[in-house]
Amino acid sequence: MEEKPDSSQQTAINETADKILANVKKFNMLSLVGLGLVVVFFVFMFIDGFNYRWLIMLPISGAAAFILYRQDSETQGFEKKICYYGLIVLAALFVMRDISMASKHLDRLKTGATSNENYKALNTKLDAVIENLKNRKGK
Repeated sequence: MEEKPDSSQQTAINETADKILANVKKFNMLSLVGLGLVVVFFVFMFIDGFNYRWLIMLPISGAAAFILYRQDSETQGFEKKICYYGLIVLAALFVMRDISMASKHLDRLKTGATSNENYKALNTKLDAVIENLKNRKGK
């Protein structure tokens, strides 16, 4: 069974949460935007359509990294620590995204859906279209 914290422990937890919230409210707007972009990157990682859209994911991660790095060098105290850890989390998410993409591509290769087979199917369709066009020209 879980033990419920007594009132002194609960008070200490509430005071710590209030201090953290007060510090976050003092953050520069750019720090909040950078952290928001990290959250957006995290959410988009789990949407398959966005996972393969590097044209969307790379600018999001690049903007977040730029903003957090800039804020890390310009701020101090608690905000500086949060920006630093935000950069580390972003790097870890980026690596996890690449590992996930590689895993999905490996699964596709194991099932036999190789690009060579797709190329052959497309080439066969193109040959049929070309043959159809030649037949129409000849009439």
